[in-house]
This record gives sequence, C-alpha cells and structure tokens, in this order.
Amino acid sequence: MNIDFDSLIYFLQDIDKILIGKKVEVKNEFLTTCDAQTNMKTIKIDMPSIAQKCRNESEALLMIKAVNYHELAHIKFTDYNKEDIDKASEKVKERGGNRYDFFKMLNIMEDGRIERLFAALYPKAKDYFIAKNIWRIRNHEYDFLTTAVRKGLVPKKLMKEMELMHYIDDEKKEKLLELFDKYTKEADKQKRLELAMEAYFLIKDDYNWFKAPENEDNVSISKKGGGKKKEREIKRAIEKLREEEEKESEEEESEGGGEGEGESKGERGEESEENKGEGKRGEGAEGESEEESEGEREHDAEESRTVNRTVNQIVWKTSEEGEESEWAKSLNNLIDALIEKTGEKKRESKDERNVNYHLAYLPELKLTKKEEEAIKNIANAIKQIRAELRSGWQRGERSGRIDLRKAMKYKRNGDIKIFKKFKHDKERTSKMHYVLLIDTSDSMELGHSISRIYVASKTLSILVEAIERAKGECAVIKYSDNHTVLKRFNERWKRVYLKPHGNTYISGALKEAREMLKGKEYGCVIILTDGEWYDEGEAEKIIREMNKRGIETVLVGIGIGERHECKHFFTIYDSRNFAGEFMRLMRKVVLKMAKELTIKAM
Repeated sequence: MNIDFDSLIYFLQDIDKILIGKKVEVKNEFLTTCDAQTNMKTIKIDMPSIAQKCRNESEALLMIKAVNYHELAHIKFTDYNKEDIDKASEKVKERGGNRYDFFKMLNIMEDGRIERLFAALYPKAKDYFIAKNIWRIRNHEYDFLTTAVRKGLVPKKLMKEMELMHYIDDEKKEKLLELFDKYTKEADKQKRLELAMEAYFLIKDDYNWFKAPENEDNVSISKKGGGKKKEREIKRAIEKLREEEEKESEEEESEGGGEGEGESKGERGEESEENKGEGKRGEGAEGESEEESEGEREHDAEESRTVNRTVNQIVWKTSEEGEESEWAKSLNNLIDALIEKTGEKKRESKDERNVNYHLAYLPELKLTKKEEEAIKNIANAIKQIRAELRSGWQRGERSGRIDLRKAMKYKRNGDIKIFKKFKHDKERTSKMHYVLLIDTSDSMELGHSISRIYVASKTLSILVEAIERAKGECAVIKYSDNHTVLKRFNERWKRVYLKPHGNTYISGALKEAREMLKGKEYGCVIILTDGEWYDEGEAEKIIREMNKRGIETVLVGIGIGERHECKHFFTIYDSRNFAGEFMRLMRKVVLKMAKELTIKAM
C-alpha cells in the first residue's frame, strides 16, 4: 500500500478541529498494546498496524479515519476523572469483584456509548463506525459484549450471529442489553458507574475476563473530568440519539403494517408459549427416548462444528487451503459497500485523472512570479527540443532531395540511392515520461537562511507543472525510511509543502521508478536530494542498470557538491535561479535520449 501517513495526519487534524471546535494533535506512532490511544489532548494512532490488517488502500483509509473518530468521541464525551474510577473500583473490590475486570467492562460500555452519541451528533460518522465494527469482527477482535454495546452501529443480522456465538444466558443477555441502553442515555456519570457495576456483577462468573478481546484504544483519564460544557454536549447528543431512535421505530412500525403486525405478534406469542411448555415438559421428563437424545446430541455437534464458537472470540470455518469462509466474504462485501458510500474509494475526475489522496491535505505551497515564469520557460524549452526531434532525414532513398555525399560516391559504387527524404518519426513523437524522486529525510530540514525541503518542494512543483505543460507525463516519489508514491502518471498534482522525517534510503524509490518506466520510450529519473544515501551501494547498481536500459538519470543537488553515479548533475541553492541551468541540462538529456533512440531505430 502507498499511503502517505503525513498527509493523512494533516487531514485528520483539520477535520477534528472542525468537529469539536478545538485543536487536537494527531500522531502516527508505534503502539504495542492497542491500535490507538488518547490523553484527551493528543490522539496517537498506529497507522501501519491498521493498514496491515486491511485488504487494500481504500479500506485502510476508511479504518484509520474511523479509529480517529472513535478517539475524538472519547475526547468529546468521556467525562470521568481518576477519582471517579478509583471510588467505583473500591466499591467493586468490597463486593468481592475484581477491579481490573470491572475496568474492562466499563471501557467496553464507554466505547459503545461514545460511538453512539458521536454518530447521533455527526450522522456521517455512523457509516465509518459501522464499517469499523464489521472490520473488527472480521479480524476476530470483537465478541458479543463489544458488539452488543454498539446498538445501531452493527447490522442486525450480524448482531444476531454474534449472540449465537457466546455462552451467556438469554435472560442475562436481555438484562445486559437494557443496561447498555440505559448507560448510553444516562447523563449523570455516577449513575453510569452504578450501571456498569451492575452489568459487571451480572456476568462476572459467565464471562472469561482473562481472554477478553483486546481494546481498540487506551484512554488516559484526566484529573479534571468533564465540566459544564461537556455536560451540555452529552445531554444534547442523548436527545439527538433518542429522536433518531424514535424515528427509526416509527419507520419500522409503518413498514410492518397494522393487522399483519398484530397477527405476527400473536403468532410469536403462541410459539413462545408452546416453547415454554415444551421446556417444562423436557425438564421433568425421565422417560425421554435414547434415540431423541442421541439425535439432539448429533444436531448440537453439527451446529458447533458449523458455527465453531468460542467463549470470547469468533473462529470462522475455513477450507484446508486456507481460503476465506463464506461469512468472512459476506463481511468484506459489507465493508466494500461502506467504502463506496463514504467515498473512500478512488474516483476519476472529469479530466480522467485520478484524485490524489496523498496531496489532498498537505499544506499548500505558493510560488512567486519568477517561479511561475520558470515553469513557462522550462515548458517552452522542452516543447522546442521535442519539436526539433519530432522528425528527421532518412538517407539512401530513390527519390527526394539529392544527398551530395551519396551522389559523389555514385561513379565509384553505382548506387542509385542518392536521395534523402524528410519523414515523420512516430517513435520520437511519443510522450516523455519523467519520475521525480524527492528526499524527505530529516537533514532536508536544515539550511542557511531557508530550509532545503522548502527549496526542494518548490523545485518539485516547478518541474512537475513544466513537464505536464510540455505534454509530458510525470510521476513523483518521496523517500526517507520508506518510499511513497505521491503522484502517478495519471494523477493530478497540487503544490504542497512536504514534511521531512526519518533517514535516507533511496533504493526502494529507484526500484519503483524503474517499474514505472518499463516499456516507456522516453524515460528520465530526476533526483532531488541534499546528500548521500545510506544504501548507496545498492542505489548505484540500480542507477547503472537504468542507464544501460536507456533511462537517463539527473541528480539535482540541494546545496551539495557532485557525487553519485548519475550521468547528469547540477547544484541549486534557490528554486528561483535554477530554471536556466535546468533548461541547458535537459536539452543535453533529451538530445542524448533522441540519439540513442535513433541508433536503436537504425
């Protein structure tokens, strides 16, 4: 997957500020115990870990955003402080419970509450939560409790399936669902803690707390707690949730119909009475036949093999070859539908160029008038060079203009092919393809009066726009510890400021560029960097290999001297003054590319 987590962080910070009205810092960090955590001021998300559990880039983007909304919901609605939790834990301990198990129960209930309130207040977030919850179930991270608390955020059919896969008594299940609903709609935090205690003691002995699914987040409760503003927000969200549930219930009643609904209720009532009668008879029946009991045991065995249920997590039945089960495939289909609905799937714009996710939310970069002129000058130079190479003279023809050299040799060799013709060369009119590699390592932050990354970002935008104005194709790859494709040949470019981080490893980016230029007639790799690479040996081999294949390499040094195996090299210190130098260099590069193609064609 090629996901630029830096640009995603900028987007999440912007959208979070819009939603809750204050700045929230979002960080991409490696977390050992969970996917995300918050201290009520900063949200930390292990983005690579989430991406690894996704099938494709669109799913990863959807899940990272959904996890961010979950943490943001904690910041907005979680109003407990450390003293509240400690007092409740002491009460649990006095009643013979385990304070750590109680905290797990409280966290499960709080996760469901904040998601339901957030979805009620911001309806567009609902689809993200539904997709995330299906994704968690598919990845074996949610059980009956973690889905039951999310009423309205898990499809009803899936909720019923989850109920079948847990050994909790039916009466306790109904009571739990009531407690979960009351907990969500209760504004007073002390009453919510009492409801959490009641739910904990209800299933304390039935639930395997040791093997409980890992929490998706870790919330550091602040000492101050909620405040009046948070109380008002919670009450407003509860009112909105109740209004939505009332509307949904009215819609269900209208769909069900009057008489038909009464009949169905009556039928269900009769069936339930019959079932109760059968249950009573079964309890006291000693003369039950062995055949019936054996049949029931076989049926139960088949059901357990098919459903394959465990106490605290779901295990799907898979084939011997390790293929996905039918249920896992159906969950993937549900997620795909939500990817389409939320618009996370890449779509083409009117000009048939893909929308670029990596550049959409990075800080915009403005160019000066001189830099705008540089774009025009470079574009015109590339056009002029291509116009000169667009067609050529073919010698040794039977008609056309006289070739003096051939004519002078005619008396000696008798060759009548003494003419030359000016012919259009299709091979030379093919588009020129450039791949630009930009160094975004930590050292690019340095500079005398201005940072190198600022100069490089401007230079990058000048080159991309000039090449595309000259009707060439351009791709962009940034590299540091890893590489990310910022722009492919069929994507639009946006002037952005790139943020430096990490070490300098270029070989992965060079391999990606090599793959992009496979089968292209005109290929050129331009590298913008300020220094040496940690993987210099491997990088030099790839550069030499590309040069042998006819792919030209240009190194644009941001304030450095000549080095590396690149055939063409020049140094710049300011993006405004490099246009003339670049035009002279590109003329050499393009002429050399044309010469090699001519030799190849002959």
